[in-house]
Amino acid sequence: MTKLEKQILLVSIFATTITGILVYLLREWGNVETLLGPEANPFLTHAQGLHYLFTPFFILSISLIFKQHVYEKIQSSEKRRISGFTMVSLYLMIIVSGQILLYITEVNFTYYARYAHLLLGSWFALTFLRHLVLRFS
Repeated sequence: MTKLEKQILLVSIFATTITGILVYLLREWGNVETLLGPEANPFLTHAQGLHYLFTPFFILSISLIFKQHVYEKIQSSEKRRISGFTMVSLYLMIIVSGQILLYITEVNFTYYARYAHLLLGSWFALTFLRHLVLRFS
């Protein structure tokens, strides 16, 4: 994995995580009280747009390192592969839950899918930090 690929990976994961947290905060606690009642924060659509913009870079960055790093580690017999396996599994589930949020419109289902996506994304970010700590320890 080259230095540029590492930088793209770190920036894409960081940007996607930060925009995801921002979307969550604006959706849950950013409602604006108007004369007609509570409305969604006007910045929510911008935050979602940024999250949608950074997501393809996140997918691309994982794709860039897959053959040289991920697939190589899967084939090796190292014992410290559990965080990598967890991250690959979470990565796939994050993509599926994100697509569900984009295309499914049933209110109750999207409510639970939103929290599943948030949980999976948070778990991925924490596992990625653990993966980096294990690498440097």
